[in-house]
Amino acid sequence: MSGLPSDAEVEGRENIRGAQRSLLRWTAFGAIAALAALLTTADVIGRYFLHMPLPGATELTEILMVVMIFLALPTVSRRREHITVDIFDAFLTGRSRQRQDVFANALGAVALALASWRLWAIAGHATRTGEYTASLQIPIAPFLYFVATLCAVTALAFLLAAVRSFVSLFRDGAP
Repeated sequence: MSGLPSDAEVEGRENIRGAQRSLLRWTAFGAIAALAALLTTADVIGRYFLHMPLPGATELTEILMVVMIFLALPTVSRRREHITVDIFDAFLTGRSRQRQDVFANALGAVALALASWRLWAIAGHATRTGEYTASLQIPIAPFLYFVATLCAVTALAFLLAAVRSFVSLFRDGAP
């Protein structure tokens, strides 16, 4: 006995860590969604039954939705769980599908890199001009930097997928 864990033990620990990360991720998304739902419910009850809407509920709900969507974007893209349109798949062979995959992933990487670049510039402008939300006066720039950063991370995920697709073209011979 060497005292080192077996391959099965290492794999088991990695599976547990992966399950813990998934649980944490789903808990965070669930908490954000629950908070947005509670805010919306309180606002609707206040607005229509008490004639007193919850101040800033719409702004907070919008911010929570932005956080939730852009937190999920890199993971969804890395796992290839995003929405895809397969109009041309019936007309493409295996190699052509691989080429299409390279093109689509490269296009996604470029589009999200450009979005990140522009959002970063807009965030800088919002920082310099001191832009805030209308009713709660929450600074907008941190959320723009957050979205820009996650767009960049997602662009990297698409770039990695494009490289993997490109390499797979050559794995079985020349394209």
